[in-house]
Amino acid sequence: MNGTHLHYWFFESQSNPSKDPVVLWLNGGPGCSSLFGALNELGPIRLNLNSTLTPNPMAWNQRASVLFLESPAGVGFSYKDSQDYHPSDDSTVEENFGALKSFYGKFPHLSGNDFYITGESYAGIYIPTLAVQVIKRKFPETFRGIA
Repeated sequence: MNGTHLHYWFFESQSNPSKDPVVLWLNGGPGCSSLFGALNELGPIRLNLNSTLTPNPMAWNQRASVLFLESPAGVGFSYKDSQDYHPSDDSTVEENFGALKSFYGKFPHLSGNDFYITGESYAGIYIPTLAVQVIKRKFPETFRGIA
């Protein structure tokens, strides 16, 4: 979107990906990579202090397809071609909405699955502002809620 490149990791549901919900996870900060959530909290693998990986028995993708989005641009592996990093809540919501449109363009087979937005920390600002845009723009149509 306009020279903005938001990085994500996507883990498809281990149960029934054609029917299970799609969950967007956002870490806050602003400035905390959502890969922290993916590798230390709810993703399918855990990065241990000794740099080894172990399966996460409590991974959310056991029953949902989970999208970990690094936003705003400048966080983690997300960047802008212009290297102009002065994010606001308004610009972040526009970037995140653009990322959602791009995600469903790449994974159209998931467009009928229920969709939820969740996260932690400053994502408590990003989540409801994105939800407002999702509702206003009626995309995705399967939006069901936030946490």
